[in-house]
Amino acid sequence: MAVGEGMHTASEIRLSPQPVLPTQFDVPRTISPEVGLMLAVLEDALEIHRKYGGLADRHKRRLLADAERWLFSDDTRWPFSFVNVCHTLGFDVGWIRSQLCRAVPATSARTTVRHRCHVVR
Repeated sequence: MAVGEGMHTASEIRLSPQPVLPTQFDVPRTISPEVGLMLAVLEDALEIHRKYGGLADRHKRRLLADAERWLFSDDTRWPFSFVNVCHTLGFDVGWIRSQLCRAVPATSARTTVRHRCHVVR
């Protein structure tokens, strides 16, 4: 085969752009209502733990105690227990708990470092 016969140089090859559809990038994630509820319950408990740790308000302390009782319980007898929720959602129970117990900067006027691990058993 002589040079130029059947062979093309890079400048001769024209690449035509192919359309890329959103469905090729975005894998739709549909979850069941039960799994959505599990995620909402977990998010709520984590948010309460984040927001109300160390606050003096009685109502907020009670919410925090309830959330932490749930977050640190190893009970697996009911579907919406913390351990079962984490397993269903694919989250590591130990890792989440370790993050909850790590030292965090104090809020408001306090200047000391405190630990967020007010486990009420």
